[in-house]
Amino acid sequence: VEGCTQLLANVDVPILEIGALNPNSIGMSVGVDYGKAINKIITHLANASLKNIALLCTPANNTMFRQVLSGWNTSMLALNRSPHRVVTTHLPSTITTGVNTFRDMMITWDDLDALICTSDEMACGCMLACHSAGIKIPNTVSIASLGGGALSMVCSPSLTTVEFPWSEIGIRAGKALLDLLNDVPGEKFIEIPSTLKVRASTPH
Repeated sequence: VEGCTQLLANVDVPILEIGALNPNSIGMSVGVDYGKAINKIITHLANASLKNIALLCTPANNTMFRQVLSGWNTSMLALNRSPHRVVTTHLPSTITTGVNTFRDMMITWDDLDALICTSDEMACGCMLACHSAGIKIPNTVSIASLGGGALSMVCSPSLTTVEFPWSEIGIRAGKALLDLLNDVPGEKFIEIPSTLKVRASTPH
């Protein structure tokens, strides 16, 4: 990754990063702050008096992964909650991975009362594992995710999630790239806010 960054830095072309807002970008960066996104979920769960919260992560780019873990640690410690309940899997971010990983997590942490997943697919897999084990959502375990895709509204129960405005990010990135190509000065970092959508998988 560092080698690619160095190569790009030496090429005289406009560079625009999209996705996780990257404060170390060698060009422009348009995207969301994953640290702020996960803080929104943690704050919501803490306000619902949930204490034993865990985080389930899947493969991601370095910027996103660092932001998620930094936001997780900072938010949990600020609430005097332990940040040690973190599982990082190298398996694909799928429903099947969620099902299988959740079973192992409940064996390790049988007092778990809330879980945050870094994708809607994984969260829905965890829900299926709960249904199979007779674990009630959100009465026994609350589940939330980062993503906000269509899946979050059709799984059962509907999924509390932080939605990322990818359409707006794409539009802003397109305009920023046109400005770069036309030598029009603009902001180096453009942060697009994410939105917490509270649904039936967590207490309201």
